Amino acid sequence: MLRNVSVYSVRDQADDHHSRADELTVQMTLVGHAVVAGIDSNGGDRRLAAEGWCKLVGIPRRCYLKKLRAPQQVVSGIANVNVLLRADAYMGSIRRAPSGISAGNPLSEWIYDNGVESWLIVVLPLNK
Repeated sequence: MLRNVSVYSVRDQADDHHSRADELTVQMTLVGHAVVAGIDSNGGDRRLAAEGWCKLVGIPRRCYLKKLRAPQQVVSGIANVNVLLRADAYMGSIRRAPSGISAGNPLSEWIYDNGVESWLIVVLPLNK
């Protein structure tokens, strides 16, 4: 099964003086799209979301962290799908997003929040 995974960086716009106190305003910026392959099984879309994030964000970030000589535990875990899928992951975990958060007809939507940054990950059918 091939899927198109889109990853968006999500930033809180709390500093925007135009937003009301009872509203949450965020800015989403497209990071990119990746075609990922996986098996149709329980949790398959979550794994595909993790693989898409690793391709689009994790691998470039891992290269940058290597240049900075970051600790090996951080470098090795940053683009590791299995680390992102663990509920106790030290870098956060991918969880299901509230339904209808993105436009279109996604198969599933996921949020990855590492405590500093957040991403919306959308799994879509592959258009041929």
